[in-house]
Amino acid sequence: MAPYIKIGHITADTMLFEQGEKISSVYFLLDGYGHYFYLDEKDNERNKSLLQKGGAFSCLSCYLED
Repeated sequence: MAPYIKIGHITADTMLFEQGEKISSVYFLLDGYGHYFYLDEKDNERNKSLLQKGGAFSCLSCYLED
């Protein structure tokens, strides 16, 4: 698995992926907090869910569709 694992630091304003984007990665949160959110018609953020240390970010529907 080592060739497929990348460890890096991201800042609080980093978006890992955007709504509707097809992704094939899984991101694991080693420290801090993160959240999934949607943008409404006025570009206001609406939280979907929160993640804490140990959580994973990905797009399950992307895997199910492919």
